[in-house]
Amino acid sequence: MSELILIGGGHAHLAILRALRKETIPDEIILISPNKYQYYSGIFSGFTEGNL
Repeated sequence: MSELILIGGGHAHLAILRALRKETIPDEIILISPNKYQYYSGIFSGFTEGNL
C-alpha cells in the first residue's frame, strides 16, 4: 500500500496531483491542514466584496 501525504493544501499540490495522472496513483492520499475547509485564494477578492 502506498500513501501520499500533502501538508497545507496550497497551490503547489495542484502540480503534484497533475503529475500523478501520468504515474501510479497512490492507494491513499491524505491532506493535513489546520483548517476544516480549503478556500480558493483566487476567489477571495470576490468574497470580500460581497459578490458571492
